[in-house]
Amino acid sequence: MAKPSNTRDADRDLERRRAASRRAQTALDQNNARLGQAKNTVAQHDAQIARHQKAITEAKRALAENRQALKALERYRPQLTGELKKARTAAEKAKARATKAEERYERSVLDGLVQREKAADRAAHAATDAPLSGSRARTETTPDLIRETTTTGTKITPA
Repeated sequence: MAKPSNTRDADRDLERRRAASRRAQTALDQNNARLGQAKNTVAQHDAQIARHQKAITEAKRALAENRQALKALERYRPQLTGELKKARTAAEKAKARATKAEERYERSVLDGLVQREKAADRAAHAATDAPLSGSRARTETTPDLIRETTTTGTKITPA
């Protein structure tokens, strides 16, 4: 390099180099800022990738668990269907038993009523001295029963 001939040229040369140094430093600072932004962007991008991969892994695990639960429920369904069929059959049988019991109860109530009416009728006829002959049958009607009395007995039928 050539030596400057005077101090003024040296000062200008120094000033020019100082400005170039400042420009280079400014460019370095700008590049460092862009580099920091790029690093942050890459870090954010990597974090998003990691979150999405974790979500995919969790979704796969949940899918596997749901498939296993579905298989278990499908294996259990025939058993439940069988139990439902047995319960329906048991309910039908219980209904039939209840109906029969109700019929037996009604018959016993009616039999009790008939027996009381027979006893009352016999007591009423025993008090009178004239026995009934086969030709003299008598029919009495009460609000809910029809009572036919003959020499062979009393027949009560619902009205």
